[in-house]
Amino acid sequence: TKNQKYAFFLTDSEDEQRLYRVNTQKLTSNESKNDKYIEEIDSGVTDFSVLGSDRILYYRDSNSGRDLNFYDGKDTKEIDSNVEDQYHSGNVVYYLRDEGDDDNYELYYYNLKTGKHGDIDECIEVADYNENEILYSVSDSNGDTYDICKAKPGSEGTKIVSDVASYWDGNLDAGVISYKREIKESKS
Repeated sequence: TKNQKYAFFLTDSEDEQRLYRVNTQKLTSNESKNDKYIEEIDSGVTDFSVLGSDRILYYRDSNSGRDLNFYDGKDTKEIDSNVEDQYHSGNVVYYLRDEGDDDNYELYYYNLKTGKHGDIDECIEVADYNENEILYSVSDSNGDTYDICKAKPGSEGTKIVSDVASYWDGNLDAGVISYKREIKESKS
């Protein structure tokens, strides 16, 4: 972690990975005494991201797919299940769920500090995000073009540009979106 108090690590044990945290400030050169400073957080863990101090986000395999969990240094909270991908900034986690309806995922947010969460919109790709907003695209019903949208946590997305070809990018801090549009020929 950033304050160097803890280290997190995965181990393979009985065909599943287990996530541990060790208090590095209490470790000694006598390895046999160090086991008491190692704490198991969860099992079935496939990946994790350190957020700072002793907070982490991690994926855990379950019957409902990949569960996204938040460990605050004391307790684990399940954010959601069947999560494809996550993007975190500050206290906000944006995440995508595959609900099998079409080409798009469902885009959600979760506030790590308040526990507030909700649905934002459909989403096929995320270009940029920060704690205050997210820039993403939604596939049209034919899957031929995209709409570029922007949303704040707790609000529905707002369409910025329609009929975008496959390549696009954006930077929220710079206020820039670049994209290609297919030129439609008019019939005379």
